[in-house]
Amino acid sequence: MKNIISILLLMSVLTYGEELSQLKAKVEIKDNKIEIKILENSRYQRERKEIRHKIEKGETLAGIAKKYSSFFRADGENKDIHEIIKIIQKNNKNIQNINLIYVGDILMIRK
Repeated sequence: MKNIISILLLMSVLTYGEELSQLKAKVEIKDNKIEIKILENSRYQRERKEIRHKIEKGETLAGIAKKYSSFFRADGENKDIHEIIKIIQKNNKNIQNINLIYVGDILMIRK
């Protein structure tokens, strides 16, 4: 059995001297590697109306939708990934085919 050390953190993230969010993160140390998982990003996700996302190599629209699912749930709405993909496609007219997105393109993630 491997030894795993888990720590739950609550931290504030500051950018340009302004508090953006409070994060809950779980830090695990196993096999001499540190893994940090963001569990909750409360204030930032609730207050933001729009996020700009630059597409990276290997990303899919489904993966991006999953990444920002908490942004859409922040107002108490429970949207599934397919609904989020449709919203992203609607807000980004350059996406004709959800299976074709391009590295370097900027997606506007809006509610």
